[in-house]
Amino acid sequence: MNEQLVCNICGKPLDVYDANQRIVLHVKAGYGSRYDGETISLHMCCECFDDLVDNCTISPVCDE
Repeated sequence: MNEQLVCNICGKPLDVYDANQRIVLHVKAGYGSRYDGETISLHMCCECFDDLVDNCTISPVCDE
């Protein structure tokens, strides 16, 4: 059975386009975080990803 992924931010099911983008933050949180030692797997839809990048004070977009 194929489990439907949802955006951890807005809660909407990821459609085919979102799922194909595979926007996932997967990290083991370190010291200084409230989630110290926890493994985080954050799935995002394209809209929430765009909002996250747009709301950064310092742009995370790197020129190649």
